[in-house]
Amino acid sequence: MIEAFGIERTFRGPRSSDVAALRGATLAARAGEITGLLGPNGSGKTTLFRILAGVLKPGSGSARVMGLDAGGDGARRVTGLLTEEPALPARVTAAWHLAMHAMLRGASWSDAASRTRTLLDRIGLGPVAGRECGTLSRGQRRRVAFARALIGEPRALLLDEPTSALDMEAAAVVRAEMVRLAREGHTVLLATHNPDEAWRLCTMLWVLREGRVVAGGSPQELLRVTGKATLEDACLALQRPGG
Repeated sequence: MIEAFGIERTFRGPRSSDVAALRGATLAARAGEITGLLGPNGSGKTTLFRILAGVLKPGSGSARVMGLDAGGDGARRVTGLLTEEPALPARVTAAWHLAMHAMLRGASWSDAASRTRTLLDRIGLGPVAGRECGTLSRGQRRRVAFARALIGEPRALLLDEPTSALDMEAAAVVRAEMVRLAREGHTVLLATHNPDEAWRLCTMLWVLREGRVVAGGSPQELLRVTGKATLEDACLALQRPGG
C-alpha cells in the first residue's frame, strides 16, 4: 500500500516568495490494484511522487510505502520509480544499464542478467538490448526507463506517464505489464493525462488541483458525482477552480 497523509510542500519561488506545491494532500493506493493520479500540469503530481519515492521530504504530513516511512531506506528498497523525464546514460547499452540497477538492488550478476533478458523481452526490447541508450528512439528509451523501475522487483510502483511518447503497440505492452503486476499483488500508482487509460486500468482515481486532492473514487463514482458522461469531462470539471 502507498499512503500520503496531509502532505504539505512549498518551494522558494521568484522574489523569495514561497510557492505551495502540495496543500494537505491525502490519498492511498492499495495492493493488487492500479490507482490513478490525475491533474493538470503544476497540480503537484511530480512533487508528490518525489516525496513518496523518498527523494524529497514533505514540509509537513507523512507518507508510507508498504507500511514503511517513505523517506527511509527500507521503503526505497521496495519502491520502483519512473519519472516524467527519466535520464539514461547515452553510452551504456540498455541491458547493461538494467543489469547494473538490478545489482544495486542486491541481485547477483547472474540473477541480474536473467532479470534483464526476461524483462526486455517482455516489453518488446529484446532486439535492442545490446544497443547504447543514446541510439534508441524516444519511445524505446521510455520503455528502458519503465524497465528500470521494475528491475529491482519492487512491491510498490510509482509510474509517471509510463505510456507517453509510445506508439499504440508499445503502450499496449506497457499497460499489459502494469495489469500483470497489479494481479500479482503489487501496488501501482499511475500518474496519467490520458482519461481513456485511466478508465481502462484504474479501480481508484485521485484528482489533484493546485496541490490539493479535490476528489477520489472509482471512475464510475467520479462520473456520478460530476454528472458527466465521460471521464475526461468529469476530470476537467473537477480540475477547474470551484469544480
